[in-house]
Amino acid sequence: MRITAKGQVYDFKHPFPSTAFATLFIIIFTFCLNIFSAASYAKEKIEILSIHSYHENYHWTKTQYQAFQQALANEISDLDLQHSSEYLNTKKINPKDSFTAQVIEYLQNKYAKTRPDLIYITDDYAAKVILTANLPFMADIPVVFSGVENTHLMQIITHTQTTGVFETPQITQSVALLQNASPDSREILFIGDASMTDKVNHQTIDEYNQQNKQNIKLIHLSANTIEELLNKLAQYKNIPAIVGSIGALKNEDGLLLDIQAVVNILSETIPVIVFNGDFVPGVLAGYEVGSLYGQFAAKLAATVLLSSANTPLPSPKTPNKQLIIDFEKAKALKLDVNHPKFKHAKLYNKPQSFMTRNKEILYRLMTALGALFFILSVVTIFALRNRNATIAQQYTDTLTKLPNRLKLTEDLKIFADCSLILLDVNNFRNVNSFYGGDIADQLLCELSIWLSSKIESGNILYRISGDNFAILNLRQNELDYLQKSIGLLIEQTEQHEFLASSVNINVSLTAGISDNQQKEKIAQAHSALRYAKKAGLPLSSHKPMMQEQDKKRQNIEWNKKLRQALSEDRITAFFQPIICNKTGEIASYESLVRLLESDGKVISPYFFLEIAKQSRLYHKLTAAVFKRAIELVAQYKIHVSVNVSVYDINSPHLQEILLQLRQRQLAGYFCFEITETEGIENHKGMSHFIEELQISGCQVAIDDFGTGYSNFSHILDLQANKLKIDGSLIQRLLTDNKAELVVKTIVESAKTMGMETVAEFVDSAELQAKVKQLGIDYSQGFYFSPPVQGILPAQCFTELAS
Repeated sequence: MRITAKGQVYDFKHPFPSTAFATLFIIIFTFCLNIFSAASYAKEKIEILSIHSYHENYHWTKTQYQAFQQALANEISDLDLQHSSEYLNTKKINPKDSFTAQVIEYLQNKYAKTRPDLIYITDDYAAKVILTANLPFMADIPVVFSGVENTHLMQIITHTQTTGVFETPQITQSVALLQNASPDSREILFIGDASMTDKVNHQTIDEYNQQNKQNIKLIHLSANTIEELLNKLAQYKNIPAIVGSIGALKNEDGLLLDIQAVVNILSETIPVIVFNGDFVPGVLAGYEVGSLYGQFAAKLAATVLLSSANTPLPSPKTPNKQLIIDFEKAKALKLDVNHPKFKHAKLYNKPQSFMTRNKEILYRLMTALGALFFILSVVTIFALRNRNATIAQQYTDTLTKLPNRLKLTEDLKIFADCSLILLDVNNFRNVNSFYGGDIADQLLCELSIWLSSKIESGNILYRISGDNFAILNLRQNELDYLQKSIGLLIEQTEQHEFLASSVNINVSLTAGISDNQQKEKIAQAHSALRYAKKAGLPLSSHKPMMQEQDKKRQNIEWNKKLRQALSEDRITAFFQPIICNKTGEIASYESLVRLLESDGKVISPYFFLEIAKQSRLYHKLTAAVFKRAIELVAQYKIHVSVNVSVYDINSPHLQEILLQLRQRQLAGYFCFEITETEGIENHKGMSHFIEELQISGCQVAIDDFGTGYSNFSHILDLQANKLKIDGSLIQRLLTDNKAELVVKTIVESAKTMGMETVAEFVDSAELQAKVKQLGIDYSQGFYFSPPVQGILPAQCFTELAS
């Protein structure tokens, strides 16, 4: 069976020596193997890589891919199907030879070591490129394609383990429909977007014209932009048209047009339109295409995965499209929808019959069943997500090797009825400052081992922060029993001597318990822990209103503290240098908001930023940061970047700051950093804001960039000056090949678009060397300097940067 995740096939054709013992051994071994296989296959994972010619939100691609996933899950319900996708974006990008070479190199590098069990390809470009490239990682991996219009594909490919579903233009049926709608027309236009699919259609049109010389003539009109297409259409008056591939048509700004928008524009010029793709309102007819091809491809994929290794792949299929006719438009054109040629067509906009309108009870029942099915599907998907394991290192504390806070959060979703205990090591800061970090780390490791040995079997111990541990009580003990057992654990811990061979330290703990069956269990336990510490108790259990009162108290305290700091001018900016990797010198500074306590203690924005947003003080923080930044720029003529959020962009206060920068001729020294996840979804509004900044002379950077390939072209459309690559990617460069590949792709694409790149969170010489190797323009992080209150001397970081 072709079942294993890496394409392995178990074959036991060669017998053991023909002795009674060997025969008995084979029987027993086979019996055990069958039992093992039955248990393991039920949970066997199948890795399916899908490579799409177009972008993620393209309707045709989305419909086809969703139908493939759903149908395959139905065909192979007892396997764990793992899907991953690559989108080649050829509707937005002209796929030249250099682009094709990058695609091939990218796929080979990414999947050389993590080979999928099956590859699913949609549409002509991806099929031609992938199946003729002789990619080594594909080797004997079976490939299933769909939506490919080039019916000669099987004659040119080099990958023999291939089958799939061809799409045919259905020109004959479309022409017959237009002949009935416009009987006087002797010519029919065929409209396309100059894409690879459109070029395949051109060959089909030529073949049709050769075979039907005495009948209707098809005229192929192809263009890259809607303006170019409309100019060509001006030569043809009152001629019906078949609309083929139009997903790559762009407007005058070079942006892709929505298919519905293109159809609406063409409807103003063309009297009758048949759309060769998925039916859209506004045309006489279209087809049900994407979902049909995805379903057929899923059946082929299921056959391949469940067949033996030596079984030949099934032949490619060419299903007929389902014709859909707009009833109202057909009626206006006096088209007979009951004609034998169209008797199997679906009718859109057809008025309901009297019986249908009065089947209210049946419709309500069907709606209820549909809603029930939807709810069950959502519940099932949620349960499956929670059950699947993720990467182990993401859930493990690096020091103690215990599960971490992220793992606790995930486990609480599964074990919602369990109690949670938080443990705090009292006065741990004194240990750290008196004995040093190494001894403190050793103490935490020994304490974690001690606690693990003392908690009851079936419970789970976590380290959730520096000196905080958590116990998830899976045994669901009563609160009284739990309080006694945790009290005993605290007593035993205080009596134990840690690091006895060196410094001999005694440890005392404080505990907070939450036994409520609610989602906010961690917050409740924290609230109980704070109460215990404040009251001088060894432990405390969460009580109703404790958390809410505690949260309100903190909000009031921070609101008061924030307003007082603003009134006393204790909101300021610290500055962290950004180093040019070519010269090793300081290129600019990032300004970061800080609150200064009256005693000089520096407070991170983590503690007061949300309070500022909720109490409508956020714009005052922004003003304070800009005030300090403008002072330094005016004095030292240095370049500074400032973080702005969607709160700032929509605020009139930012316009006042921009006006001040222009009046003082300082705009050229400022760079505005916009976080990728904040407000980016308002593409048009964000583009206008960025354009306004750049006209003023400011630069724009996209901060924390690195959310994935599907968003990359979207971000690039914003035309920012810099990309600041997310620190989580940079931190993994030395240990994760996939992270390195993603960063390399970002850097190369940014250079192509004329954008500079900045690596965040650089904290070591080794990481800086890797950053330079990847060609990143600038570096920022604690390896060079933490944020400081002023600016650093005009010194050169050449030695560190190199």
